[in-house]
Amino acid sequence: MEELLCNAAMRGDLESLNEIIAKDNYILDNILVGSFKGKNPLHVAISTGQAEFVLKLLEIKPKLAEVVDTELGAALHIASANGDLKIVEALVELSPEMCIARDRDGNNPHYNKSMKGKIDVLKKLVQTCPRVTQVIVDRGDTILHLCVNYNQLESLQLLLEMIGDPKFPHSWDANGNTIHYKKLHHSRLTIVRYVLNSTEINVNAFNEAGWTAMDIYILCAKSS
Repeated sequence: MEELLCNAAMRGDLESLNEIIAKDNYILDNILVGSFKGKNPLHVAISTGQAEFVLKLLEIKPKLAEVVDTELGAALHIASANGDLKIVEALVELSPEMCIARDRDGNNPHYNKSMKGKIDVLKKLVQTCPRVTQVIVDRGDTILHLCVNYNQLESLQLLLEMIGDPKFPHSWDANGNTIHYKKLHHSRLTIVRYVLNSTEINVNAFNEAGWTAMDIYILCAKSS
């Protein structure tokens, strides 16, 4: 029966879902207690973009949103990685605390959005749980460092606009660097210029490696 449910999730087959649940009222409860054999059908449906199937599963068993897979993480990790705003909205409405859930790599759902963009999803995650912006992922970076590392200027602009705390742009990574210093080595000139012009920093202050923010800007300008 578990295999039939997973296949139905992959196809987005609501009729089959209803038939399966009619035959086994507790099949979704098995997912919650860890006795379900096979892949989590909610995660399968999200991975294959079956939004209506996902919403139906969440309607029947809202607690499914909190189940964390050892490989894929929580449903919100998968939905945010796919950039599926409709599903992300449904998941955070049910379980906003999942915004700070960790996958097997120690990353939160915002991680992929900081790397790859998809502004609407990132905005929803931050609106739901602003404190996610202060979380350091296992690689030692904050959400701002991720935006800089992966040249996501639009995401960086959004975050600086949404978070009004003047200390936010000065968030440290695990090595004690802000986005104004070492991480800018990996950025395009446009994002370096934006960081320098849009945040209040001492451009001549040294970081742990002996560089100033202005040194980094000049280096990036020469290599661009």
